Amino acid sequence: MDHEPRKKPFSYRPSQEALKQFKDASPEAKLNWLEEANQFVNDFVSPEKLERWKKISGR
Repeated sequence: MDHEPRKKPFSYRPSQEALKQFKDASPEAKLNWLEEANQFVNDFVSPEKLERWKKISGR
């Protein structure tokens, strides 16, 4: 029986140092980061997957 290797899901775990720096960031810097992360997701995640995420989250 042939099995295709499964793709591992992507995960990111920031370091404790990065978390401390982010905690001390201004609200404007945090909002900019969030907007950049949102734009990244919209640019690189397929429309089909985005639609599934919306259905799952109820948005």
